[in-house]
Amino acid sequence: MQLGATIIDPASGRASLVVGRNKLKNKPYWAGSKLTLLNDYSFGRASPSGDYKVLHIAVAPAVPRRHYDYGYMEWCEVATIIDGGGGGDEPTWRQRPWGPFRTSISSEHKASVNGVLYFMPYDTYSHGRNHIAAFDLESEEWKPETIRGPRLGLKKETDKWSIALVELKGTLCVVHNVRHLTSLGGHYANIWLLTDPSRGVWVKEYTVQMPERFLLSTKPLDVLGDGTIYYCCSTRTFREEGNIKSYHRYILQFYNTSTGTLTDFMEMAEGFNGRMAFYTGSLLC
Repeated sequence: MQLGATIIDPASGRASLVVGRNKLKNKPYWAGSKLTLLNDYSFGRASPSGDYKVLHIAVAPAVPRRHYDYGYMEWCEVATIIDGGGGGDEPTWRQRPWGPFRTSISSEHKASVNGVLYFMPYDTYSHGRNHIAAFDLESEEWKPETIRGPRLGLKKETDKWSIALVELKGTLCVVHNVRHLTSLGGHYANIWLLTDPSRGVWVKEYTVQMPERFLLSTKPLDVLGDGTIYYCCSTRTFREEGNIKSYHRYILQFYNTSTGTLTDFMEMAEGFNGRMAFYTGSLLC
């Protein structure tokens, strides 16, 4: 199966096809004869050039396993997206150094902000792994210093955490979802904004108290002019059709930061997987 993606400009309607990798052409020395790759692609716009680029990270078992990051190594390369997609041809990939640590491939653990791709570690929830790696799309280099994440406190045994990276208000944002396992109430999300990347200074801008439902996570999409937060909420609902089954529900909501009230906007169709972004540009050509 050929990997790939289509990038669409909503304002112009232009589409560019990005052809992904089925295999590495220049196999690294540590790759065995049967190389199994775990591929991840991240998209962003370089600044100030404005070039659209894709970063490809492939993870594979190292040979021998005693080298590097618990027996795994990464292959890192970047490509510039040409308008029109080049007729579906594979772009020219440029090999880059590995990042400062093995990064997560979850879409929840990476974000593109102002020409920089940010990544959390693959073992995000392990003790002492509260760091973020940054890849500059203009220079095509990893920043030498990682960013220390916000101080989230100590996790209680009765709590379940989920952490996500998003772009919010033009800056990097960490969303820290906390839900209590002993009750349906008391769920909340802390929203942290990075105010000084060089010093790793974060400000807890919002705390969103969630209703008494089986909350899984929240993802802020935008902050409106009056301070209202527009976000996607993931919940688990139980229904009985012969047997009791659970399924995910994704609900778009508005949160009024002044009054603390939540307003349901719409529920996404069943089967929606929660992948969503908010387009803030103009659709007027």
